[in-house]
Amino acid sequence: MTALTDFSAFILLPLAGAGLLLARDWRWLAVSLAGLGLGCFLLTLNYWPLNMAAAALVTIWMSAAVLGSSNKTQAETAGPLVLFLAVVVFIAGLRVSFDINAAFESISTSVAFGAAWSIGLGLLQISLARDASRSVLGLLTLLQGFQIFFAVFENSILVSALLAAVCLGLGLTGAAFSAEAE
Repeated sequence: MTALTDFSAFILLPLAGAGLLLARDWRWLAVSLAGLGLGCFLLTLNYWPLNMAAAALVTIWMSAAVLGSSNKTQAETAGPLVLFLAVVVFIAGLRVSFDINAAFESISTSVAFGAAWSIGLGLLQISLARDASRSVLGLLTLLQGFQIFFAVFENSILVSALLAAVCLGLGLTGAAFSAEAE
């Protein structure tokens, strides 16, 4: 079961990340963020109980729904430079995942890749964002990568609840910023 979830997340995370970079419509951005949350769920399921991982999944889905329903504007189009940077982040995430696996033997390569890819993609989104709502998407992506990495070391309900509160807070903040922009 672990190999199947790891492989599914290994396929889902880059696809969702590409969707976050390429999508113009906010509905597709919300779907991509929900797919990223599903990949995070599959990876944290290896270390957290089902109820904690499912709570984190529902939280990111609620944030994606709030962001998707509040934003009616068209996002900027990703150019070739953004795609090139995404490929660089993908390759760097693969390279870093092998180093993390060598340093911490309790972390599988797919979990290390999922965390590194999500953190790198979140930093890329934040650095390229032109408006606050795109920055919030980057922060949510970064938070998902942190959650994947943190789930290996901490199995606390309180920490999971705090991560969920930050995720919901970011979603509501992004919705407020997009409402001000209109």
